[in-house]
This record gives sequence, structure tokens and C-alpha cells, in this order.
Amino acid sequence: DEVVIDMLKIDTEGHDLKVIYSAEDALKKHQIKLIVFEFGANWGENGATLKAAVEYLHGMGYDSYMMSQYDCAGDQGCHHIKLGDIYWESVYEQPPLANIMSVVKEYDSRMLDVLMGKNQFPKGADELFEKEIAPLWKPAEASCLEKGLPEIAPA
Repeated sequence: DEVVIDMLKIDTEGHDLKVIYSAEDALKKHQIKLIVFEFGANWGENGATLKAAVEYLHGMGYDSYMMSQYDCAGDQGCHHIKLGDIYWESVYEQPPLANIMSVVKEYDSRMLDVLMGKNQFPKGADELFEKEIAPLWKPAEASCLEKGLPEIAPA
């Protein structure tokens, strides 16, 4: 049986693209459903660009989004900006720090808002959340509680 990774969080202080490249086989097979990585100024020190990451992941069948607390009009909230293809502006390479979420294209798009930390579930997502997302949190919560760590709720 092949291992399936529901979520991979990468935070390697500017070396995130190297980690993404090293997962090539798993990405080709869509064994990783969701990837969250950090993009910042330290990427340039390693010659990496956000565009290179987004294009690489797009070629593997992933859609990428920049997670933001502000929408295009500057209104605060939880928003995501689709990256890649026709959705590219050079300004995306300039944020001091941003989290990027890449999901397998066939992943249920109704769950994007939930994964991005919005407080409201999209219509009809309650059942989907209970079936697909909630089980991912329960083992982590149990593990934290067993270790005597404080319980951390998902964003």
C-alpha cells in the first residue's frame, strides 16, 4: 500500500522549495493532498522563487493559493489569492512572509475556505468537514492531550 499524506507543512527557513522538489514521486502520484509552505525573503538567498514553486506544483496537478488576512480591497478577513497561470503578479514575490497552500486539483474546492481558516462553512460543507477534515485533527488532539500539552484548536 502506498502512503497518503493528507497535509504536509513545510517551514525550513528558505529551503522549502528543496523539500518540495524532493517529494517529486509522491507529488506525481498525488499521495500528498495538501501542502502548506512558508515563502519569504530568505528564499532569494537560496535562488528560489515563489513562481518556480507554483509552476512546479501546477505541473504536478496542484492549485496554489497565497493565504492572506486581507482581500484585494484591503478589507481584513481570511482570504486566499489563487496563484499561477493567468493568476500571477510579480508583486507576489515581494511579501516579507506569506503562507502558501497547494492542493491537489481534484480536492473538494468547498473545503478551501475551511482550510484557510474562515469561520463559516460553505453551504453543504458540514458533512464533508466531519468526514474529511475532522478526523485529521482528532489524532493530533489526542496525542497532545496524552503528552500533557495544551489542546490547540484548528485555525
